[in-house]
Amino acid sequence: MKKLLFLMVSVLFLLAACGSNKSEEKVEADEERGEATDKMKLFRVGQTVTADGVDIKVMKAEYVNDYDEYSAPKNGKVLKVYLKFKNNNKDQVLVDSSAFSMKVRGENYSEWYGGDGTDGMFSHQLNHGNTATGTLIYDVPESNFYTLEMDTNFNLKNVKAKWNISKAMIKESDSKSDGDEAKASETSKAKADKSDDEKDYPYTADEYNALVDEYNALTDGEKMNHVTRGVTNKEYNDLAARVEKLYEELGAEYEKEYQKQLDKEEAERQKQSEQEEAEWQKEQDRLDKEFNAEMKRQDEAYAREEAQRQKQEAADQKAYEAEQQRIAEQEAREEAQRQKQEAAEQARQQKEEAALSAE
Repeated sequence: MKKLLFLMVSVLFLLAACGSNKSEEKVEADEERGEATDKMKLFRVGQTVTADGVDIKVMKAEYVNDYDEYSAPKNGKVLKVYLKFKNNNKDQVLVDSSAFSMKVRGENYSEWYGGDGTDGMFSHQLNHGNTATGTLIYDVPESNFYTLEMDTNFNLKNVKAKWNISKAMIKESDSKSDGDEAKASETSKAKADKSDDEKDYPYTADEYNALVDEYNALTDGEKMNHVTRGVTNKEYNDLAARVEKLYEELGAEYEKEYQKQLDKEEAERQKQSEQEEAEWQKEQDRLDKEFNAEMKRQDEAYAREEAQRQKQEAADQKAYEAEQQRIAEQEAREEAQRQKQEAAEQARQQKEEAALSAE
């Protein structure tokens, strides 16, 4: 009976432990995922981001060195970013490279079109449950940090996201030697031969050390040392959270500097605009002054001409009236002379008539 009771208690403890492990794994898995919205939000490289029903993961980044003098990057570096997508929507969605852009210190940089011309551009029509990969290649300058941004509509919503890629995370894309391939094969075999105990450490030392390098590159404080063993989800996620916080602080600092630069440029534009406005107003005032002076000169000239005209009209009127008076006086004299002559003629006729009557 005691053995049976002991066995039942053991089973209960095992079930509780399994349930706890599954719960922890679920929480850790949820912590690894992020969700993009219509607000620009920062995510980690290697983190699965759900964006309007599409899972996106920025896998890694590397510098491309396989180019000749004719296709060499104008800005000094060719950065290649690897992505993976999965459509969880019922409807088909379009995943396109045009949804992404690259920024360095707040400035956008264009794609690099060297190589065979096929890398760096992709367009996938994904049905429900289908996955796809794609690469983005940019012509960028040397920098400690690069920011990949996404702004698109996979389904119905506008979704935005950004990933900060530190220089410490970027590998060179040189071709692998036979020794490298053999080493990779041995590493793959070693992973396949992991014991059950190693399942408690899902992240390898190399994966964790890459995050350590990223953390050390971001912080000015005490540096972390590399590990020689795998790490747990909690250890990895704790460090990833610290890295994300540093990225957010760095992003805020970049945004502050960028905004400061924008404010400075805006102040310079405003100052230039005010100077141009002042110069324009000065020129306008000069033209107005010249115009007003010309109008005054014309008004004065018109006034003089008008006064002269009125004076001439007055003189002409006076002369006209004098002439009319002279004519009237002349006519009056002539009329008086005519009447005098008529009276004399009448008197003469009367005298003659009287003489004839006397005879």
